[in-house]
Formats: sequence, C-alpha cells, structure tokens
Amino acid sequence: MKKLVSLMTVLALALCILSGCEGNGGNDTSAKGTKMYMTVSIADTFRQNVMDAAQAKAEAMGAEITIKDAENSLENQIAQIEEAVEGGYDVILCNPVDVDTTLQLQVTAGELPSVFWNSCPSDEYLEADKYVFVGSNEEDAGKYQAEYILNKFSGKDSINVAIFGGQKLHSATLGRTNALKAALNDSNK
Repeated sequence: MKKLVSLMTVLALALCILSGCEGNGGNDTSAKGTKMYMTVSIADTFRQNVMDAAQAKAEAMGAEITIKDAENSLENQIAQIEEAVEGGYDVILCNPVDVDTTLQLQVTAGELPSVFWNSCPSDEYLEADKYVFVGSNEEDAGKYQAEYILNKFSGKDSINVAIFGGQKLHSATLGRTNALKAALNDSNK
C-alpha cells in the first residue's frame, strides 16, 4: 500500500508540475494498470490545464484515469468519490470543492487513498500513506510576491499595494495573502 501511495503522490506532483510544461512524449509505463480517479472542484482554465496534463501523463505511463468536474458542488464531488470507490479505483486525486469538507470526503472514500491537490486541507486531516497533499507552499509564494513588489519599487520610501484576492476561503488565497502582507509590513514601506 505504501508503494502505491508513494507512486500516486509522485504522479500527482508530476501532473501538477507538468500542467504548465510540455511533456517529452516518453513512454514510461511505470503506472501500467493503475486506476486513478480525479475529481476537480471546478474546471477553470488552470484546473483544465491540470486535467489535460493528467490525462496525457496517465496515458503515457499506462495508467487509466477518469476525470470529472464537480462543478463547484460538494454533492457532485461526493457522488464522484462514491463512483471511484464503487469502480474499484486505486487512488483518488481530489481538488476539493471546499477544504472544510475534507472529513466528509475521507469518510466517503473509506480506505481508498486520496491525494489532495491545489487546495490544502488542514494538517489534522492528512495522514501519511493515505491522505496526502501535493501543491505549492503558499507562504513562500506570498513572500516571493512581496519580494517582487519590493524589488520593483526599491527606490520608493513608501508604497501602496492593492491585493486582488482569489477564492475567499481557498488555502492559497489565505496563505499567500497573509505572507504577502506580513513581508510588506516587515519592509516598513
């Protein structure tokens, strides 16, 4: 089981990374016979790119992947996870509609390992080899954003910054925004 979860974690990370890159077209079949079920909160441009990359990478690695858009509906996402359980899938790749419903998603998944991506559930819901998260470190991203702004306005004694927020309760929005504000405040500009 640990080997399968490790493989799925690496595969999920690769899928996230490759969503912005073009693959080399190799024929790595290390996931041959693996059945993956990807449920996506809503198929916006970013997530559609991830879905397309996941499809291409799974095919190149010999894995079977089913990808569904939950259309921002928790009820749809739960039905999709039930479909994965009943369909005998090996792993769920889940971009949760709402991270506050992680426990409900886990209960629905039962013993089926889940890789959460892009939206990070609270650490209390993550469990090695069963429920893992693959994504960027949002605090680092916020610091990089502040660093960019401070470099661009390095000659200014003070700056005013408008922050355009993403989804209000999304882990990336919260983590990046808080880190960005902290780094800008620490700069005394």
